Order: sequence, then structure tokens, then C-alpha cells
Amino acid sequence: MDENVSVKVLETFIEVENYNQKINDKIFNFIIKCSELEELSNHYYGIQKTLELNKNYFQCYVLESYLCKYLKENT
Repeated sequence: MDENVSVKVLETFIEVENYNQKINDKIFNFIIKCSELEELSNHYYGIQKTLELNKNYFQCYVLESYLCKYLKENT
């Protein structure tokens, strides 16, 4: 294999690994923040199994919050 090709493959591998690490870091931070919200809400909010379910559950959680209900009733 040409040396330039080998170098390019290695560079690409490192770049992909860096992206994977960033994704893992963001998912980890997301889980930590969800856990904090779960504790702060006295487990009214619960961590879901997928990101999409978490998004939907969080939207419902916010829309059902005291502040949103208050705004809905008073505007």
C-alpha cells in the first residue's frame, strides 16, 4: 500500500475516533443532566431509553410545568 494512503487512513481513523469521543462525552453529559433533573423533580421526570423518548418526555414535562400552566391560563 502506498505510504500516503496509509497515512490518510490513519488520519481518518483518528478523526473518526475523535468524533466518537465527542459524541460519547455529549451523551454522558446528557445522562448526567437528566439524572439531576430526575432528582430535582422528585422523580416526576424520568430518564427514558432513547434520545427521542427523552425529547418527547421532556417536552411534556415542561408543558405540564407550573409555569407553562400559569402562562396558558393568564395570557
